[in-house]
Amino acid sequence: MPPYFGPLSAELPELKDLTKDEALVIIRGHIRRTVHQIAPAMPEFHLPHKRNHRETGPWLWIGTGGQLDAGRWYQVCKTCDGPVIVHYITDPLDSHLITGKSALGRLFDIYYEIKNHPDVIKTLPAPATRGTKRKRSEISPSIAPRSVKERHPNSNLVKAPCSKPSSSGLRAPAPFPMPSPLREFFD
Repeated sequence: MPPYFGPLSAELPELKDLTKDEALVIIRGHIRRTVHQIAPAMPEFHLPHKRNHRETGPWLWIGTGGQLDAGRWYQVCKTCDGPVIVHYITDPLDSHLITGKSALGRLFDIYYEIKNHPDVIKTLPAPATRGTKRKRSEISPSIAPRSVKERHPNSNLVKAPCSKPSSSGLRAPAPFPMPSPLREFFD
């Protein structure tokens, strides 16, 4: 069963039986078409905000990222590092055209109604109740720790003998496994 987004979106028959993402695509399309109808004509390319900077051609702000700037033409600096520099080149539209009971204002109300609707979360089965803590070896014998000889039966690994701790509390180094030219310095 598709979600019920709210009373405003329920009035539009084309949003019936759609998921949240599909409904948002439809509403954004309606907003885009309406903004193109009421926006001023595309202005010519304006000078960049700083000398020797390159900016895009004029783009129309649709308003889904900021309703009060809907219908404004802007350019974006391609040269600046860091955050995107938006350079508006037209004045904002009259607020009566984009808010309230206007056609565009109603579309924005529907857009935000759908956008603020919680996403559908797939329900997972309830987790099993926890038991008391047990050792891994109690759960399954295959998990139990094994000795080196059991894990590597063909290896000839032998634990190196360690000398007894010295009186200073430091351990003496283990004997060299093979002759070393540096041995004379450590004896």
